[in-house]
Amino acid sequence: MYLKLIANSSYPKFEVYDKDQLVIGIKIDPEMQAVRVTYKENRRVFFLVEEKLRKSSILTLLNEYSQSLGSLIKDKSNNSGQIEIEDIKLKYKITDTADKQISLFEINNPVAVLNCKIEIDTLLDAMNNMNYLLFGLSWVAFLVKEQKENLQFA
Repeated sequence: MYLKLIANSSYPKFEVYDKDQLVIGIKIDPEMQAVRVTYKENRRVFFLVEEKLRKSSILTLLNEYSQSLGSLIKDKSNNSGQIEIEDIKLKYKITDTADKQISLFEINNPVAVLNCKIEIDTLLDAMNNMNYLLFGLSWVAFLVKEQKENLQFA
């Protein structure tokens, strides 16, 4: 998968493609600290709230009713950390190489559940909006995992 910047304005819009097929849409409203995520027939709006705890800060993901859905805690390097969505814990890592890539992993599993390359011309905007992108990609990883579990038990 790869991330592409579609609209570079005060409301950035990103799309994630698998080969040439659109998979995920992510639209950001920095003023409202909101992110709209589209994946298949699922469309959601989330809000990000920053909370300070001692020396670190935690980003909390809220739904449209201000209920907490998850959190993001960055490591000191800022290129990795932990995301929790609906009680599913993931680790994320952003590669340090020139061709940046976001990878999401389940805890204690070295195999990524989602890899997304960032196109060179999208890099600056992606890095400026990384928190929104991480939550959007993590929510999709949560949906995929939930759908697989539902299929196994159906």
